[in-house]
Amino acid sequence: MEENEFELDTFVRSARKRAGLTLQALSERSGISTSQISKIERGTSFPTRANVISLAKALGVKEESMLIIAGYPTMRIEEIFAEIREKAEFVEKTIQEAKSMEEHLLRAVEGTTIEDWLKFWAVERDGELSKEQVELLASEIADFYTVRKKSLISRA
Repeated sequence: MEENEFELDTFVRSARKRAGLTLQALSERSGISTSQISKIERGTSFPTRANVISLAKALGVKEESMLIIAGYPTMRIEEIFAEIREKAEFVEKTIQEAKSMEEHLLRAVEGTTIEDWLKFWAVERDGELSKEQVELLASEIADFYTVRKKSLISRA
């Protein structure tokens, strides 16, 4: 393996030599002129995406590997946008589900008293609450609930 194997010029030259091909033979296989291949191997010309694919096929190299070495994206723009759209739709759906769950939970909680919340909290933690803890938590829950309720009302 040559020193800069992962630079396109060196990669093409090394792959051609490993395949036992002359510039002329690679030209015939790829449909790219010998002078163009020579320039690519010397690093004085950079091939188009189509030429990178042609060279990969002619050299028996994976197209994706060759495109990566050349610095081209391995997916078409349409595929990239389709993937982005799909992910954006998933994110939007997830956000809508979260908002729906939040609203459902707040509606379900609306009839629950702060004392019920504190009892639940104590049971979940296998412990008793002191009077000070109950008062502090009741105040915090009431403040939180008031803020959330106002937030939901302002969204409606």
